[in-house]
Amino acid sequence: MPSDEDLAAVTAGRLTALHSPLMGTEGAVLVLVGDLDPEAAIGNLPAELSQWPSPVRADIGPARTPTITGRGIASVPRPGAVQSQILLAAPAFGQSDPRFPALSLAGCALGGSFSSRLALGIREARGIAYRTSATLDEYRGNTFLLVQADTATRTTGAALREIQAELGRFAADPPSSTEIHAAREFIIGATAASAASQAGMAEFLLTSMASGFGPEWLHGHVAALRDTTRTDVVNMAQEFYAPARFTGVVIGAEQPADLAAAFG
Repeated sequence: MPSDEDLAAVTAGRLTALHSPLMGTEGAVLVLVGDLDPEAAIGNLPAELSQWPSPVRADIGPARTPTITGRGIASVPRPGAVQSQILLAAPAFGQSDPRFPALSLAGCALGGSFSSRLALGIREARGIAYRTSATLDEYRGNTFLLVQADTATRTTGAALREIQAELGRFAADPPSSTEIHAAREFIIGATAASAASQAGMAEFLLTSMASGFGPEWLHGHVAALRDTTRTDVVNMAQEFYAPARFTGVVIGAEQPADLAAAFG
């Protein structure tokens, strides 16, 4: 995060100089959703955008983030905090990989819904986390498995150890057919809900196309989720969710003494 001094050094001239090369139409993606004539709408674009300069886009840095190579858990103390945030990450693969539907279902069964293992085991049964989740996140070309939990300061160590144990159980005792069915229906339902409105559909298409996928990816992904077998999901659970693959950070007031040794 930039410091106060860094922000104070940003002048209007520097901001204007950066704005022009970044905010152009070169390399942009346009999505139109609504009651319109596609050919007429596209035909009007040259005139509508003629006043918008389209310079060559500036180089905004490397296209990819560094590969995760660390192990163990880092501690970031926040004196006086009454809660702790736990974030674990492991490398994965992106949407273009044919195994992506199976990896998505595995993640959802672990912590993607209210009926997932993390939610039922850590939040509901033991009551040591306010929020738990397991998601797939893509950032600048790299995809990560993320496992998160928010917990009270006094239960930080217990929550972290339980997450580690749950990841171990997930590989040794992978999702059942019932868990996978629930995960599949949840993802398909959430996808349909997010694309139900015109604004939601536009956002969904924009995100897909900005990632290099065409409009047909939505229907293809749903079909792939339905075709994914339990064997496919089990393979992903065992290969990608082993505790030793994860590294992470815990932010809070007090950290357990064995924090540094957790997760390898």
